[in-house]
Amino acid sequence: PPVPPINLQAWQALARLAANANQYQWAINAGKAHAWDRDAIPQLMDAIRAARLALLGVEADDD
Repeated sequence: PPVPPINLQAWQALARLAANANQYQWAINAGKAHAWDRDAIPQLMDAIRAARLALLGVEADDD
Protein backbone atom coordinates (compact mmCIF):
# COMPACT_ATOMS: atom_id res chain seq x y z
CA PRO A 1 0.00 0.00 0.00
CA PRO A 2 1.13 3.58 -0.54
CA VAL A 3 2.94 5.28 2.31
CA PRO A 4 1.34 8.52 3.55
CA PRO A 5 3.47 11.63 2.93
CA ILE A 6 3.63 12.41 6.66
CA ASN A 7 5.17 8.98 7.26
CA LEU A 8 7.80 9.66 4.60
CA GLN A 9 8.66 12.97 6.26
CA ALA A 10 9.05 11.25 9.63
CA TRP A 11 11.11 8.48 7.97
CA GLN A 12 13.47 11.14 6.57
CA ALA A 13 13.77 12.90 9.93
CA LEU A 14 14.66 9.60 11.57
CA ALA A 15 17.33 9.06 8.90
CA ARG A 16 19.08 12.19 10.15
CA LEU A 17 18.81 10.93 13.72
CA ALA A 18 20.29 7.59 12.68
CA ALA A 19 23.20 9.36 10.97
CA ASN A 20 23.88 11.40 14.10
CA ALA A 21 23.79 8.28 16.28
CA ASN A 22 26.21 6.60 13.88
CA GLN A 23 28.59 9.56 14.24
CA TYR A 24 28.39 9.28 18.03
CA GLN A 25 29.19 5.57 17.80
CA TRP A 26 32.21 6.33 15.62
CA ALA A 27 33.42 8.94 18.11
CA ILE A 28 32.96 6.53 21.03
CA ASN A 29 34.86 3.80 19.20
CA ALA A 30 37.63 6.26 18.33
CA GLY A 31 37.91 7.32 21.98
CA LYS A 32 36.79 10.86 21.18
CA ALA A 33 33.46 10.80 23.06
CA HIS A 34 32.92 9.67 26.62
CA ALA A 35 29.50 11.06 27.54
CA TRP A 36 27.56 8.20 25.95
CA ASP A 37 27.28 4.65 27.17
CA ARG A 38 28.89 2.43 24.51
CA ASP A 39 25.92 0.03 24.61
CA ALA A 40 23.26 2.74 24.30
CA ILE A 41 23.92 3.62 20.66
CA PRO A 42 23.23 0.15 19.18
CA GLN A 43 19.99 0.02 21.19
CA LEU A 44 19.07 3.46 19.89
CA MET A 45 19.86 2.40 16.32
CA ASP A 46 17.63 -0.68 16.71
CA ALA A 47 14.76 1.51 17.95
CA ILE A 48 15.23 3.98 15.09
CA ARG A 49 15.29 1.12 12.57
CA ALA A 50 12.09 -0.37 13.99
CA ALA A 51 10.34 3.02 13.96
CA ARG A 52 11.41 3.73 10.39
CA LEU A 53 10.18 0.33 9.22
CA ALA A 54 6.87 0.82 11.04
CA LEU A 55 6.39 4.14 9.23
CA LEU A 56 6.66 2.21 5.96
CA GLY A 57 4.27 -0.49 7.18
CA VAL A 58 6.99 -3.13 7.55
CA GLU A 59 7.52 -5.20 10.68
CA ALA A 60 11.06 -5.34 12.07
CA ASP A 61 12.64 -8.77 12.51
CA ASP A 62 13.22 -9.82 16.08
CA ASP A 63 16.38 -11.73 15.11
